[in-house]
Amino acid sequence: MIKDRACESYAISLADGQSWKLTADSSAEAWLRSAARIMKLCPEELESAKTIFFYRNDSQRSNENREDYSTSFLDWQTLGAIRIRSKMGDPFIECELAEEIDEILDYLCLIQATYPIYCGSIDKGGLPLHAALIVHQGRCLAIAAPGGTGKSTCCKRIPEPWQALCDDEVLVTKDVRGEYQAHPFPTWSEYLWQRSAPSWDVQQHFPMAGFFVLQRSEENYVSPIRKSEAANFIYQSSYQILLRSSKYLSDINKNLLRRHLFDNACQIAKSVPAFRLHVSLTGDFWSHIEEALPRSVEVPCIAARV
Repeated sequence: MIKDRACESYAISLADGQSWKLTADSSAEAWLRSAARIMKLCPEELESAKTIFFYRNDSQRSNENREDYSTSFLDWQTLGAIRIRSKMGDPFIECELAEEIDEILDYLCLIQATYPIYCGSIDKGGLPLHAALIVHQGRCLAIAAPGGTGKSTCCKRIPEPWQALCDDEVLVTKDVRGEYQAHPFPTWSEYLWQRSAPSWDVQQHFPMAGFFVLQRSEENYVSPIRKSEAANFIYQSSYQILLRSSKYLSDINKNLLRRHLFDNACQIAKSVPAFRLHVSLTGDFWSHIEEALPRSVEVPCIAARV
């Protein structure tokens, strides 16, 4: 059976109570080790965790898999560089990676492999966001914007004691108390374009104090956003992340996903203050963020490990 061919395992625990075990056979062991380094995961076994089992696309191995699970598994779901399938009620997910060709394709597999984890958090009220995550004096906030708008530049400009935790991708989870926590996730483009090789501790999480929509401006200031408008911005930010996988879904499943994302975005907008952040090429835009955040919000300040 596939489960018996697993090698080393790595664990992910999220603020919404989810636990994931990532494991692989020998064909994908080096790939999984690279993923673990990027996300700062340690070898660990979790007894009650959902499991994602990775292996390489190989005709002989794929035939063996189909023989093992042909009567119990759902059909394969292709998500670009990977294929996944799982059985109803079974916490085991099978993930077939594209054939090993080059590093770029391997990183595309990494990007797609977060999809089941994101879907698990979406089912619990969370959302992935195309956003940066920064912290100042115990207050954590997300800065959302399309690619190339200036999220990374803002993260580089903020002075100490401000801290940038990530500059492109955030997973928002809903904890057992109903509060929203933010996990920093990798900036995959750093690897796709081979600019650098940083790592992110995806198991870190911080209570969300604010959601900011970035907009270029000649002046630095912050303006509040209505909750209905904030819900739409949060939804759009989330869909930008899920689009890389959802574009392969059927129209029915795609519409169900969009509805789920929007429902979650509305709930987040009700709980998290939202603003429009107007940023110029110069000036201390961060001071305007500090003034806009509610003073009652207190969040533990934890050093960034990006």
